[in-house]
Amino acid sequence: SGIPEGIHMKLCDIAQTEDLNISFLTCYLLEKLFLRLLPAEWQHAKQVIWNPGHQGQPSLEWLRLLWTYLKSCCDDLSEFSKWPILPVGNNYLLKLVENSNVIKDDGWNENICSLLLKVGCLFLRNDLPIEHPQLKNYVQLPTATGILNALLALAHNPENVQKLFCDASEGELHELRSFILQSKWFSEGQMDDTHIDVIKHLPTFESFRSRKLVCLSKPTKLLKPNGVSEDLLNDDFLRTDSEKERIIPRRYLEVKEPSRAEFYKDYVVTCTPEFLSQQGALSAILHDVKLLIEEDTSIKLTLSVTPFVLAANGSWQQPSRLYDPRVPELQDMLHREVFFPSDKFSDPETLETLVSLGLRQSLGFTGLLDFARSVSIFHDSRDSKTLAQGRRLLTCLDAVA
Repeated sequence: SGIPEGIHMKLCDIAQTEDLNISFLTCYLLEKLFLRLLPAEWQHAKQVIWNPGHQGQPSLEWLRLLWTYLKSCCDDLSEFSKWPILPVGNNYLLKLVENSNVIKDDGWNENICSLLLKVGCLFLRNDLPIEHPQLKNYVQLPTATGILNALLALAHNPENVQKLFCDASEGELHELRSFILQSKWFSEGQMDDTHIDVIKHLPTFESFRSRKLVCLSKPTKLLKPNGVSEDLLNDDFLRTDSEKERIIPRRYLEVKEPSRAEFYKDYVVTCTPEFLSQQGALSAILHDVKLLIEEDTSIKLTLSVTPFVLAANGSWQQPSRLYDPRVPELQDMLHREVFFPSDKFSDPETLETLVSLGLRQSLGFTGLLDFARSVSIFHDSRDSKTLAQGRRLLTCLDAVA
């Protein structure tokens, strides 16, 4: 029952005189009284099991009144940092720790809730009025940055964040990515460089080919350039289902989108052997290469010295080291298997593309050396045309001498 107003006023007057053992309750005094109000072994304990009202433990009502008092009368929560007064989960009390792994329970969906518990996060109980202006220093808000802060508290540095998710399901990781990558978190300026670094280490991003969930940090991931076939993409690229999904990685997470020229130069032409078995892939690649040369002549030099053309002997050669099989004189002089493209690279359209990249249509000085190599190959293989080709080579050398 409450103290009658008259008696209360007299007690206040006595307290103001400081002559007797009656004082106003202050945060400092309250913290000192905890030694009598709470189990002594709780002092400095990081976490305790809480059985409300049993064996000298505080009741639910006592804790509710405590936090009501703290909100209205105590500006500095750190005065109570020696005691576990923060209710979390199922009947636990935690000590107040700055930048902790405790998150406000905001009615998370099942997947997010399950995932956060698996990695070691704790939820502040929402059935008690735990509010205070400084609470945000000890409890993470139910936002993307709040989750990232809690993960960082558990991992200690961004590089260790990925290890927290060993037991996470794909569904949980997909849900986490959807929540974290909402544009509102980024447009409101909540994310700093540390948050971005943590996001890059979340194993929530989908590899294009295998659809395996990976992080962005190792190895570096890329976005699919517009206008390229999905059949050409490997796991260096991320799978995104819409342009909207590409915005956040590109704008905020430093995920690069190579140009079409860079894509073909670095990820297609150098991997031509992988596409030989795919029906129609090779012709489509070479058709695109032809268009790229017309759009960007700078790629021409790079492709001309890239060994992406299959020779008739099964080796991979630069276009500039092979000859056009449509020139009969060259066919007569040079070894067919060593110096000409294979049948897969010998249709008219492909040959025209290769010519633009340096496929030789005349002999020249280098061609004479290749002619000599051909004679040597004929000799080593005991080919019947060795003698005739040798005489022909000498005739050519006399002509240019």
